[in-house]
Formats: sequence, C-alpha cells, structure tokens
Amino acid sequence: MNCEQVKELLSAYLDNALAPEERRSVATHLEACPECSEMLADFRRFDALLSRMPRINPDASLRERIFSSQEYLDQVVVVISAHLLYHRSLEISIQLRQM
Repeated sequence: MNCEQVKELLSAYLDNALAPEERRSVATHLEACPECSEMLADFRRFDALLSRMPRINPDASLRERIFSSQEYLDQVVVVISAHLLYHRSLEISIQLRQM
C-alpha cells in the first residue's frame, strides 16, 4: 500500500472497521512510514480530545427545526450519495484485484 491509500483508510483503521487483510496491509505500511504513523497519532489525539468534550443536547424544538430544514435534508442526500459512491468504488476495486 502507498501513503495515499493508507491515508484514506486511517479513520477506518482507527475504528477497527477494516477487513483483516486490509488492516494488516495498513499496519505494515505504518511500521515503515513515519508520515502516515504521525497522521494516525494525530487522529488518536483528536479522538482523545473530542472524547473529553461535554455532550450538549439541544432543545427539542431546535433539533426539529434543524433536522427538518431543506438545507439539512439536502446535505443528507449529498452525504448518503458520497457514502454509496465510496462503497461502490471499494467493491469495484476489490473486483479488479481479483482479476
């Protein structure tokens, strides 16, 4: 794996969301690459900082206004589309590797 590939997978690696073989490939790369290892360390620091922040629960009426707004709904469509496109590209990549 190269740095570009590993950087795209670091979040999933940190969340233990990779397939075992892919996780091993990322781990092997991280052992040899200080730049990617430092990026993973940054991700871990960010996670630790975020976990210490207080949870804020907005008022129910504010939540309703936000989640029912057209702007929010448009963003949901964009995020879901990007997510589906990402997973489809992974499927294609796996299929091409098996050829």
